[in-house]
Amino acid sequence: MSDAFTSLTGRWSGTYAYPRGLADPVHFAADLVEEDGTIRGQVVEPNTIVPGGPKMLDADLHGERTGREVTFSKTYTLRFRHHALVHYEGTASADLGTITGRWVILGPHALSGRFSMRRPAREARKVEMEDSVEV
Repeated sequence: MSDAFTSLTGRWSGTYAYPRGLADPVHFAADLVEEDGTIRGQVVEPNTIVPGGPKMLDADLHGERTGREVTFSKTYTLRFRHHALVHYEGTASADLGTITGRWVILGPHALSGRFSMRRPAREARKVEMEDSVEV
């Protein structure tokens, strides 16, 4: 059995970095579902942007994949004044096991930086096996 993925569905871990050392890199976890090129999912990350807010932030993710090109938007579920919507553009590896690219926040408090995310090979096999089991 190949370790290659056939979709982005699965559990991911990643890091996004701020520009010019503005802040420490942030680690996150994401659960993605891809159906016919459409991506949706949830992200959980430590709160590094809402002073006095919760310890962790949740966000919804919506986007698409065309070949190896991946685009999605992350919308935090907690409403706050800045940074509620983050746009991501990246490229998946040939085996769909990693994604690397750039994130951007538009508007008066615009920021951009780099991100990377990956999932373990064993997750690929588990997802593939679950998808192939008929009930």
